[in-house]
Amino acid sequence: MKKVLFMASALLLVASSCVKNKGEVSYTYNKAIAQYDDIDAIRNQSLIEAPRAVTNISKVFYGADVVLIGERNEGIHVINNTNRNSPSKSVFINLPYCNEFFVDGNTLYAESHYDIVKIDISNTSAPSLIKRAEYAIGEAIKNSEGKVLTGFKYEIVNESFKLNSPEELALREANTLYFDYSNNLIPSGNVPPSFTSTNAKNKGTMNKMEVADNHLNVITGTQLYTYDVSGNDIVSTNKQFVGNDLETIYHENGKLFIGSKSSMYIYNNSTPSNPYKLSQYAHEISCDPVLPNGNIAYLTLRSVQNEGCNGTVNLLKVIDISNVGNPTNLNDVIMRSPYGMTISNNHLFIGEGLNGITVMDINNPSNPIEITNNTNIQTFDVIKHPTASDVLLVISSNEIKQISFDASTNTIQELSNLSNL
Repeated sequence: MKKVLFMASALLLVASSCVKNKGEVSYTYNKAIAQYDDIDAIRNQSLIEAPRAVTNISKVFYGADVVLIGERNEGIHVINNTNRNSPSKSVFINLPYCNEFFVDGNTLYAESHYDIVKIDISNTSAPSLIKRAEYAIGEAIKNSEGKVLTGFKYEIVNESFKLNSPEELALREANTLYFDYSNNLIPSGNVPPSFTSTNAKNKGTMNKMEVADNHLNVITGTQLYTYDVSGNDIVSTNKQFVGNDLETIYHENGKLFIGSKSSMYIYNNSTPSNPYKLSQYAHEISCDPVLPNGNIAYLTLRSVQNEGCNGTVNLLKVIDISNVGNPTNLNDVIMRSPYGMTISNNHLFIGEGLNGITVMDINNPSNPIEITNNTNIQTFDVIKHPTASDVLLVISSNEIKQISFDASTNTIQELSNLSNL
């Protein structure tokens, strides 16, 4: 990775002016200034801390009696959910720079910036570190003091650049000037609050990490990383280019379904140390969670521009994957603004962001029929309870709620709000 210590984004390009006698041009833009930390000091912090307030939700795991709530860039809240009407905080897992994690049985896998950590959560009130694989994702970028690049702060500046210099050409031609050091790291999701879970029947559709057959698969913006996580170790077995703008990964029946802004990729996972590509289904450019359901795969595409989706449609696409080498489109269902999905009792639940939550009858999987849309519960992602089929967890930009669905009346009732703990 090229070691560039400057990054700027001209998202706020206010003005430019050319000074002919100097051969320079001046731009006002939003400049990103590199921030560095002592990575060893970060790694040596205490893993377990006292409970704290939930303020900035990232990933969420929904277990039978426990809920894990990611605190963006900080760590994970452990919530005792034995009483679903009155959940309570237990402890806080301190993991700086953690936004993505995945739970497999009693083991939690999480990113911690450049690292992947493996944590024993068999005792959820006293999680313990099993393994930290340093620099498992991404190459260290260090300054002259040996500190590692961990992020950027932004400020509006006016600066001059030589005409036709690489920086000036970048600003002039693409309105951006940047070095994306995170290209080989796990990218932030377009919908930061979303669900992960522990098995193929109760799993979020917006994962960037996935465990199957004792192997951890992780997607970055372009790459698929694979690690052998049998035993207590984390051993890299493969790294391969998949495509651009990767967003989600989902394992089902020996296949990996990888969603990007423009395609769904299907990979054979029969040799889990080295998945290989079977097919690619191209679709309209948009944000793209994928949910397989037997011989059908559901894709949601939306046109929320301020999330970087750049889409023009709001659709639920129904894809025939009976021939995984040649996926074909069966049906397009017009939606409002679809995000994450889950299936329970022949019902497809789809978060529609500010437009609430939609429930669809999928007794005929290729022809989903809308039953109801509840606009009172803002929902970016939804997941069913592991054991109670009528209970679900929904997430918005700043709230996590437990709800119940009554199939006899097609009504939704709020049970509790975990964000108020």
